[in-house]
Amino acid sequence: AKVPNRFGASIAFTGIANSAISVRTSRDNWSSLGSLGTPGLHAIDAWDTSVGADLAGPRIGDRTLFLRGGYRTRTLPFQTETHTVTEQSFTGGLGSVFANGHVLGDFAVIHSNRSAEGLSASEHAWTVSVGITVRP
Repeated sequence: AKVPNRFGASIAFTGIANSAISVRTSRDNWSSLGSLGTPGLHAIDAWDTSVGADLAGPRIGDRTLFLRGGYRTRTLPFQTETHTVTEQSFTGGLGSVFANGHVLGDFAVIHSNRSAEGLSASEHAWTVSVGITVRP
């Protein structure tokens, strides 16, 4: 077996004040792992692509509310039987700074779906994230 190669590219647009819009894609060559693992488990090469935006939204008093959103689609590096498994995720969130820029608060919701074409099974998940960053 060999360590998988990874190739990727990304581009970001930062021409709007306090905002960024980006796109990225990468490919992992998991099949180079060869015969590692158990019989019947075959690693497959996978794409991972996403687009996202972090935009300065409305002002509430003297603070800016940041609006965040994104979409991600990827191939998982394993199969179910002989079917390729894919995942799509949608993300939305809000953030703002407090205490003269020393504290950043974030709130996000992620909805993910996994499925394999040709199978009736699927997986759906919700993730809620709350983050606080403190800078001196």
